[in-house]
Amino acid sequence: EDQLSIAIKSIASLEAQREGLQRDREGLEKEKCGLDVAKACLEMEKNELVQRFEAQEEALAETKGRLLGLETEMQGQREQIEGLEKEKEELKTRMRDGKAK
Repeated sequence: EDQLSIAIKSIASLEAQREGLQRDREGLEKEKCGLDVAKACLEMEKNELVQRFEAQEEALAETKGRLLGLETEMQGQREQIEGLEKEKEELKTRMRDGKAK
């Protein structure tokens, strides 16, 4: 009778442990599901950030290209201004020389 009682208590204890483990497993499965959803959301957010970064890189490259073009244009305009100033000085000199004669 004692052995039967011990066996019954052991079976009941094991059954309780099994039920506890089953609850733990179900809880972990729910947690895993939540983590999978969070992972998918983070992946989507990462992809959006990568796309925005690539778009910003492209816009920056375009802006740098425009800036380089404007710098080149400004240099050309500076050279034109310098040329015009030289012409102006030459004309002034010619006018002074013409008046002096």
